[in-house]
Amino acid sequence: MNKAAKQYTIEMMVSMALLYPGALFLANYLYEAYKPELPWLAIIALLPVLPALWALTAVFRFVRKLDELQRRIQFEAAVFSLVVTLLFTFTYGFMQDFLELPAFPLYWITTLMIAAWGVGTGIASHKYA
Repeated sequence: MNKAAKQYTIEMMVSMALLYPGALFLANYLYEAYKPELPWLAIIALLPVLPALWALTAVFRFVRKLDELQRRIQFEAAVFSLVVTLLFTFTYGFMQDFLELPAFPLYWITTLMIAAWGVGTGIASHKYA
């Protein structure tokens, strides 16, 4: 693993394996313990977003350090993720309207995008192997 990949792994692990669960726990605790009202309610609800922003900056720093081929692979993976997510949300939106399906929680879209990015990375990596 090169230096950029090590730094990226450390930043992602700290932000998403340590800080995100901590922020989520803190937000839930503050909500349950104090039952805050606006504007504190909004601030508490946004606490878990802070580690995600740090993770996002880690992704950008990592991609900037990649060579041309690796950047192309990540670009193709991102496009794959975008298309999969668009097709899913577009399809489910119509199905929700016509078939009266339950609402799909928006935070699961992030999980879908990350999973699709991983699959797209595998496909693109295999393509250029």
